[in-house]
Formats: sequence, C-alpha cells, structure tokens
Amino acid sequence: MKEEFHLTHAEEEILTFISAELTNGKRIVELLLLEEILECDGQLVKGDFIKSVREKGIFYNESVEKSVEQVMSLEFFKKANRKKYGMEQIVKDNKNIYQISEKFKNSFENNPDFKLLVLDAIKAGLENAEEYDITKPFSLYQRYSRKDVCRIIGWTEGDSSTVYGYKVKENVCPIFVTYSKSDAIEDSIKYQDKFINRDIFQWYTRHNVKIDSNEMKKILNKNTTIQLFIKKNDDEGSDFYYFGEINVFQAEQEEFQVNSDKIEPIVKVQLKLKNTVRQDKYKLFEK
Repeated sequence: MKEEFHLTHAEEEILTFISAELTNGKRIVELLLLEEILECDGQLVKGDFIKSVREKGIFYNESVEKSVEQVMSLEFFKKANRKKYGMEQIVKDNKNIYQISEKFKNSFENNPDFKLLVLDAIKAGLENAEEYDITKPFSLYQRYSRKDVCRIIGWTEGDSSTVYGYKVKENVCPIFVTYSKSDAIEDSIKYQDKFINRDIFQWYTRHNVKIDSNEMKKILNKNTTIQLFIKKNDDEGSDFYYFGEINVFQAEQEEFQVNSDKIEPIVKVQLKLKNTVRQDKYKLFEK
C-alpha cells in the first residue's frame, strides 16, 4: 500500500528545492548547513558552522560562503526557479547568525510528514556526497552541468545560460567541450577540440577572437583559473566529466572558415592538464 504524505503547497516547494538543488551531493556545504541548523532549533552561529565545516576538512573559503548564502537565500536562481521554490529565503544570514525561515521552522516542528521527508532528503544528499572529494571544489571525472559549475564557482544560475563553450569572469574560466560534434550542428562551430595525449588538450576559442583581444588576455592571465569539462557527445545529456585545472602553454592565431565566403580569426590553444588523464577516461574519448 502506497504511503500518503500530507503536505501544504509551501512545504512541497521547500522539498522541491532540496531535492532538485541539494541532494545530488555535488557540494556538501548546503546540506550540512541545513542539517546543523535544524539540529539547533532553526538558528546557528555562522562562526560555529564555519569552524565545523573546516574541522571536517571540507573545501571552504569566502567564495564558497557567499555562494552557499546565495543558494540558500534563493538569490542564485533565476526568477522562474525562485517562484518554483516559494520565493522565500530558506536560510538567511541575520547579523552572523544563520536562521531558517519561519515557514520552514513551523512546518518542520508541526508536520511529522514534512520533517521525515526533509531529513530523508538531507540523508540522501549526504550519501551522494560520499562520491565526491569534499576537500576540493570539483572531483576529477565526476559529472557536472553548467548550472552545477556556476553554483560551485560562485556565479549565478543566470550565468549558466551565457557560458556556451566557455566564459571568463572573476578570474575563473570554465571550458565545456562536446568531443564528438553532431552532424546536425553548424559547420561554424565544429572546432577540432581534442586530446593530443593524456597531458595535452587542443582547444579552440570561439571564432572571431584575436590573440590580443581582451578575452584572450584574461584567459592567458596567470591569475585566471581554467577548469576543463568534457562530454563525449550530446547523447550523454547536459553533464560533463571534470578533467581538472589546466594551464595554457601555447596559443596561436589561426583562421576559421565560417562558411564558403567568410573567414574569421580564431585562437588555437594548447592546454596542459595538471593531472595526467586516467587511462580509462582517455580511452573513453580516444578509442
């Protein structure tokens, strides 16, 4: 017999938020904040939480702190998702004290069905987080969507719709590569991105980019952290495997044939991976 749970519309919105955004376990900090704040009757001293996170060896800095607060206040999300999740902050920072919303607190204390489902969702998220390296922002060879990446590096959900192949912002540049280009896509974006070997990846910028452009200057800046994400083809969905940080060691100006009568500048970049690609993952793309 199917078990029935009795939830208000507002409670369903909160559970939708936790299930859709946190239980994948790709960053554990929000889950721990939710768990600890519920154990402390709805409020938690920020300093105590930070101390707890760092004692567990979890990657945490000011960027993570700001990002987590954006997620838990729903500021991270575009309006459509904020509406789906109830518009109200889940957790807010009130003078260095994290407080859960009154709506959440009242439901958690007075509706046993809601309480059970929230705790189950947190537990599932913490179990999923065991698949990830909590000491680093990203885990090698785990899969992330553009939205996941924007959340973890501290951007907003809106940035994920403007990343396309790559984006440079706040000294961070995630690069997303679809390795086997579909026959259906335009020739003007069929770049020859590929592994040269297990240490070197050949990557092309968008066309109409010059090596002395502001965009390339940011990419070549040694203070820019570049992260490489690759999926084999579009049949794999929206998630990309994470191949780690990379350094630019060579960049050359080339020309790109956009169509039969149009040629534009493009930059071919040789990227050196900080971590030699694991053999099985290399074969996944190069067999």
